Amino acid sequence: MAEERSIHPYVSGMAAVHRIYSSSLDAAPDYIESARGDDTRRALIANFYANVLASLENHHVGEDELYFPLLTERAPEQLEVVNLGLEQHQQVLALLAAAQSGTAAWEVTGDSEGPELVRVLGSLNEALSAHCAYEEDRSCRSPRCTSVPRSGTCCPPTARRISRATSIG
Repeated sequence: MAEERSIHPYVSGMAAVHRIYSSSLDAAPDYIESARGDDTRRALIANFYANVLASLENHHVGEDELYFPLLTERAPEQLEVVNLGLEQHQQVLALLAAAQSGTAAWEVTGDSEGPELVRVLGSLNEALSAHCAYEEDRSCRSPRCTSVPRSGTCCPPTARRISRATSIG
């Protein structure tokens, strides 16, 4: 009989992707201000944020279709942890929709929409940062983290149980 072993997905890429979103949203006030009075630059910055937000939407749709259902199925004893992540996900998706609308309005209307877009993108960044930290802390796939949680410690026992449940093997 062949030895059965678990394959642990490489998840440090999750943190890298999260950092891309965070740094892009952190830059919003400066980028939006840099386009004041310049229609061509505003179109360029709006296109940049439309792409960032579309990528974020695809990232979250993928998690909704793959990540959370597997967690729910394979770690039913951790349903409370999974549900908190799902609640945060819904908050992020609502803010994402507002950011997409705000970006489109800013591109068409111009400078007058800039402050509102900065506010909406800032709210999205705040909610997304909390959600990403939560996901990263709960997404370690082995007893030793493949990426170090923001707390600087390894995975809490709950995250290890979830990670074993979501491993492919």
